[in-house]
Amino acid sequence: MNEHAGRGPHENSLTGLSPWAERLALNCLWEPEPWPNASDAADEVLAGPPGVGSTTPHALCLPEGYVERYAYPLVIWLHDRNRDEKDIIHQLPAISERNYLGLAPRGPRATGTGYDWNLNDDDTNAVVEDIQALVARLRSEYHVHPDRLYLVGQGTGGTAALRLFLRRPDLFAGVANLDGDAPDMAHPLAAFRHLHGRRVLCSWTNPAESRIGRLIEQGRLLYRAGLQVATRSYQSKGTSAVARMLRDVDHWIMDGINTAIRG
Repeated sequence: MNEHAGRGPHENSLTGLSPWAERLALNCLWEPEPWPNASDAADEVLAGPPGVGSTTPHALCLPEGYVERYAYPLVIWLHDRNRDEKDIIHQLPAISERNYLGLAPRGPRATGTGYDWNLNDDDTNAVVEDIQALVARLRSEYHVHPDRLYLVGQGTGGTAALRLFLRRPDLFAGVANLDGDAPDMAHPLAAFRHLHGRRVLCSWTNPAESRIGRLIEQGRLLYRAGLQVATRSYQSKGTSAVARMLRDVDHWIMDGINTAIRG
């Protein structure tokens, strides 16, 4: 499955996907139309403004062998530049085929060949509200663990994921920034009481020497804010580094869940 991790999101054909990925694609629900209301049954913190749904196009994906009685962790996938929400079809199975429900909103900026994030303060607040509404509706239909919501983004989506997390860390169990730059962290302590003890994964494939200093400083800033920071670098050619990086997201999430259970 890992050989498809870098496959472009705009291809209409499922040719080349493994049988499991084809079933995943058929289980993905693209929702360009707004949901009318957030679920009354969802936790208040995730319900969003009363009576407001999300108009953001997005994809919802079920794990292989979905079991209704099991409360699944949720991976909220933020795609890279020039891609869109359907990117999750190729990335979620590279993380895990069975362990997660998946939700992927579309970036708000059209690029001509796809979409991007490039969030300012107002955009950040709007995307947080959209995610709250999407998660609330997802929880009304599927069994999502309320304390295991993970933002995972790649490239510019990784930068956006970390920015969203720093704005509202109370909503998420952790964030994984994969090959993304550091967002503007001029005031990362604004939500200090919610940041303490939260988990962050920063991973890069074949980082250039010019980036290494910035990446180290990013980790230091996050650590000083009270976060549990893991940093990883993958040096290899082709798509193998990306495949390993995505598999390790699963290990990082599950390690955190197991630690919390034991604690």
